[in-house]
Amino acid sequence: MLDIKNDIVFQYVMGQEESKELLKEVIQVFVPFQIQSLEIINPRVRQGYLKEKQTVMDVLCKTNTGTYIQVEMQMENIVGSLGDRLEYYNAQLLCSQEMKGKEYWKLDACYTIIILNFNYYEDQRLIHHFKMQDENQVTANREAKKHIITIELPKCKEGGSSAQEQVSYYLRYYADEKKHDIIKALEKGNKICAMVEKRMSNISESERKRLEEMLHEMYLNDMVSKKAYMMKQAREEGLVRGIEQNKREMILTMSKQLSIQDIAKYLDLDVREVEQILNK
Repeated sequence: MLDIKNDIVFQYVMGQEESKELLKEVIQVFVPFQIQSLEIINPRVRQGYLKEKQTVMDVLCKTNTGTYIQVEMQMENIVGSLGDRLEYYNAQLLCSQEMKGKEYWKLDACYTIIILNFNYYEDQRLIHHFKMQDENQVTANREAKKHIITIELPKCKEGGSSAQEQVSYYLRYYADEKKHDIIKALEKGNKICAMVEKRMSNISESERKRLEEMLHEMYLNDMVSKKAYMMKQAREEGLVRGIEQNKREMILTMSKQLSIQDIAKYLDLDVREVEQILNK
């Protein structure tokens, strides 16, 4: 079963021209202003690995009032410095606007919305909304241009009555068979959940197969990126034991989906070394 939390599936379901109404409804749940209509700008941007520092976003759109909104789904906290990365993405949206001959007050507002399948902040708040403020929490710019909204799916609660809680819960547990009855009830009682299910059920078998192949390839690329990041971090700290521990964690994670031969290939290790670690 395809999981909408996978960013390729999320982009396919939300980021197509025929998905504009669904995307609008989902975004509307989490932003503090009304959206009449929107235009999807990018069909897909995913280039290279993390180390290449190239833009990775699932959906980029622009509302009828000119506000830019980028939405990203992230399954794992594997990249480090998430907050810095979000600020970088958001700043890119602001700086990409053509300002020649214009006043800066005419800059369009930019929202970066990231849906996380893991806890990032230590509090229990489902949603955090960041914008420019002074140290006393008074808004320094009443028409702030830069906004970052984080949604931490593990913090949603079963039985929540708000649209934010219900949509978050639905995204979190859509592919969880143990939550089947609750998910079906949400599809009957929540318009957005019903729209997501309709979109998912309309994916053809050939498209499902293509998406599954893309997910497999993305998983391998993400594991390689994760390995590079973890090994670099461990080496910088001078921790030989840390390198070995990271290697072991990577192998154990990948063994859930890949053969020993594939693990050795993508981590550039000897097959016997992989076998030894798995047999410990």
